Amino acid sequence: MILRSLFAGAALASAVFSPSAPAQMPMNGHDHPHAPAATATAAPDSVNAEVRAIDLPRRRITLRHEAHAGMPPMTMSFALAAGLAVPPGLKAGERVQVTLQDIDGTQTVTRLTR
Repeated sequence: MILRSLFAGAALASAVFSPSAPAQMPMNGHDHPHAPAATATAAPDSVNAEVRAIDLPRRRITLRHEAHAGMPPMTMSFALAAGLAVPPGLKAGERVQVTLQDIDGTQTVTRLTR
């Protein structure tokens, strides 16, 4: 009886902790019926921010933004939208107004003004 219990416990542990078990369950939030599809975009959201860093070759900007969209003020890195012209000479420390939009799951600056 003890041996049978041990085998049953080992079989249960193997089923629960097997590497293939997580692949069978949606884990990333995009598989939930209420989550937006990866190509969906949220409505644009404008917010005041301070430029912390700009990386034009990688098309990234780091901003300290005010509270918006239910998030507290924080510093985050954002993608710069394709075709978005960054004002010449823009540098860290400047105050800007940006429009943010979720594009394919990436927080993206779609408009930027001084």
